[in-house]
Amino acid sequence: MHSFFQVDHLLKCMIFSILLTLFNGDYMKVKDIMTRDIVVGSINDSLKDVSLLMLNYDIGFLPIKNKKKIVGVLTDRDLVINGIVNNSAISDIMNRTLITIDYNSSIKSCIDIMKKYRVRRLLVVDEKKIVGIISISDIINNYNKSKEIMGLLKNILIIDKNCDDSLLSVKDFLL
Repeated sequence: MHSFFQVDHLLKCMIFSILLTLFNGDYMKVKDIMTRDIVVGSINDSLKDVSLLMLNYDIGFLPIKNKKKIVGVLTDRDLVINGIVNNSAISDIMNRTLITIDYNSSIKSCIDIMKKYRVRRLLVVDEKKIVGIISISDIINNYNKSKEIMGLLKNILIIDKNCDDSLLSVKDFLL
């Protein structure tokens, strides 16, 4: 039978080990939770083509290729705000700035990049080759630092309230 001191010491060692792993070691890597099978659109696709890809695969982020090279990314928001309204070409509305992270990077690094650029998804690379995508959903579903994730969401999802006087209040409508 263990004495109280031995049990107390074992418990403290276990807690210290867990804390060390969670906060200093940051043991979970991007490659552990990223989505490996990605859907890719083509720069020559129509707005309808990429919309159908997003609908059929239930995704809101689409890397865009030109031959064998990723030349941009497109979000569902890009499609609605810039594409459909202006009937634009994919090349006109896609974001050409590719924000990436190395697949061996820590989740903390991933969160820092998302926070810095206020994005919800990153292309995951291994020596300039795209090997996956990591999203906030991947992190939330697989990572256990909830305070850090909530801080990330707060910074990324800052919403500027529309102060347009021509907008009606919800209470102005009847059911």
